Amino acid sequence: MVAKTPAEDVVTFLAGALASLNASGASQNIGVGGVRAPASNVPKICVFVTDGPGPMPMRTMGEVTEHRFPIVHVTVRHTKHEEGVTLMRDIIDVMRASGISGYLDVRSMSSSPLPLPRDREGLHSWNNSFTLVYEQS
Repeated sequence: MVAKTPAEDVVTFLAGALASLNASGASQNIGVGGVRAPASNVPKICVFVTDGPGPMPMRTMGEVTEHRFPIVHVTVRHTKHEEGVTLMRDIIDVMRASGISGYLDVRSMSSSPLPLPRDREGLHSWNNSFTLVYEQS
């Protein structure tokens, strides 16, 4: 079986989901990687998705497959507080209700957006982490 790429899978899923929500251009400004400062190729309104370590895989004795639990961190950066927090809430809702192809479950690690300090440019940011569940043989 081919190894999964959770952050890339979430980016692909969110790009489609945010486009259907008309989320203020965020569907075009989403990518894999840590938060980067605004630049000519990095807009002020962005969604950043990164992988993080998850718990150890769980295998039942005698089974040929195991369940894996990667963690994905999603950070929203926005110029406007209310629009940014709404976007993060929309992401939490769509991820919790999602059916990301190839994953058994998606669990939000928080029920609401975690506000982060403003950056040097005064931009607002929020974060939430999600545990994805899949089966690997």
